[in-house]
Amino acid sequence: MQKISDPSQVEDLAIRSFFQQRFEQLEGDITDTEFILVDSGDSLESLESGTGCALFSCWCSEAVFGDEDYQPSFEFIEQHQQCHEILFVTSDDYNVVIVVPIADDIDKSLSMFCREYT
Repeated sequence: MQKISDPSQVEDLAIRSFFQQRFEQLEGDITDTEFILVDSGDSLESLESGTGCALFSCWCSEAVFGDEDYQPSFEFIEQHQQCHEILFVTSDDYNVVIVVPIADDIDKSLSMFCREYT
């Protein structure tokens, strides 16, 4: 998992283009938004603990992804050509955007989660 503060940090050109678009939309002011790029080999547990965002667990119950009473904690998830974008609003003045590449080497459970909610 990489914290992205500049699109030039992203090697994949298609995903770099996505980040460039988001940074332009924010006019370069990312002080209230943390951008995370998921890497191959990132586990679900490391992603949740590294971001503080409840992906597979719920912030308000003991339910987990797959349980009948599971309620996702994200604001939205959107599929783009090269990735999934997951937005968490963690407070009135702070957001976390998790970018999950659409690739074979990404954790299968995470890819399934993204497909389920797009």
